[in-house]
Amino acid sequence: MVESTELIAEHFRGCGFAPERAFTTAAALVAALEGTRTVARLERTPAIFEVLAEVSIKRWAAPGG
Repeated sequence: MVESTELIAEHFRGCGFAPERAFTTAAALVAALEGTRTVARLERTPAIFEVLAEVSIKRWAAPGG
């Protein structure tokens, strides 16, 4: 999980996020993806990924968000 978190944090830093915010946002996104995958398996539907995508775009996509 650390490798994926750091890779995503590096991307966020490249998008203008401050280093600490890039890492915490990346960690939250990885945790959300893991939880979403679990819910999708339990419910046998990928629909929950659409919910995560919408929340991610609205909340985490902007450097100041």
